Amino acid sequence: MHEELVRKWGANAYTYSSVLYHINRLARRARGVPERRRGRKRADWLDAEILEVRSQNQSISARGIAKEIDGSQRTVLRHIHEIGAVFKPTPRIPHELTPSQKRARVACAHKLLKHLRRRRNWTKTITGDESQMYFDNDPTEGWVFPGEQQQTRLNRCTADPKRLFVVFFSTSGFHLKEFMPEGVKVNAGHMEDFFTHMRRNLRGPLWIHMDNATPHRARSVTNTLKFLKVSILPHPPYSPDLSPADFWLFGRIKQALGRTRFKDEAEMEAAVLDVIEKCKKSEIRKVFGEWIRRLQTCIDNGGEYVHITT
Repeated sequence: MHEELVRKWGANAYTYSSVLYHINRLARRARGVPERRRGRKRADWLDAEILEVRSQNQSISARGIAKEIDGSQRTVLRHIHEIGAVFKPTPRIPHELTPSQKRARVACAHKLLKHLRRRRNWTKTITGDESQMYFDNDPTEGWVFPGEQQQTRLNRCTADPKRLFVVFFSTSGFHLKEFMPEGVKVNAGHMEDFFTHMRRNLRGPLWIHMDNATPHRARSVTNTLKFLKVSILPHPPYSPDLSPADFWLFGRIKQALGRTRFKDEAEMEAAVLDVIEKCKKSEIRKVFGEWIRRLQTCIDNGGEYVHITT
């Protein structure tokens, strides 16, 4: 066969070794022998090393595994996916809702939906809350391997170094970004000052959405808001899944700070504010759309929790 090809094609004909290769390949195919896999053979031993490292530290990242076994992060990721692992946020265990609390969630969701479905209200609807920002941050996500239970996170210790961060925002941007001094908690006086400051910079009708924490619902605060001509939107108890600050912003910040240890307060505050600065108005509008979807899901599910990841 090779001689015939040479007579017909001359110097452009296949070499003898190429002809022999294709003849053998066709013969193997005719006998039903599977094709040989090209490239490097899959290193099954690497799976065992990955699983061994994983068994010692369930919160370890793919980069951490690669560092432990002195391998390529890309190769480790490929093997992790082939093993069947998926990367998921570590869920926070919510409050166990009573039937009356579920009914309250549904009733409140109806009221909020009526307000939020008027898109012209979004720029004047200010939502917010406060949350502790820690100097030492644990990972909020991790790989879940086949047959494993997904990890949960323990609550923080009160002695952990931290600062309380207060934030309020609407689709027109962030209206308040305040770090409280060490050991200071938000009280009614602080809330009155915050809202008075925001009102100076915002004209026209305003609606405030916040949870039912005592400083938020104090009589002096409600009187101040009434004086400032600011309406208060309802919020059901034990419902962080229906608060944009909880289901979006604080989770975004803490994910960005994950596995970071800050040396001082200034470094931590700068990192938090950097995350805030990167939040675009278009993204906040999408969050308000997600807020509406969550409220509708809460109604459809009879007041059950919508998935919480922060």
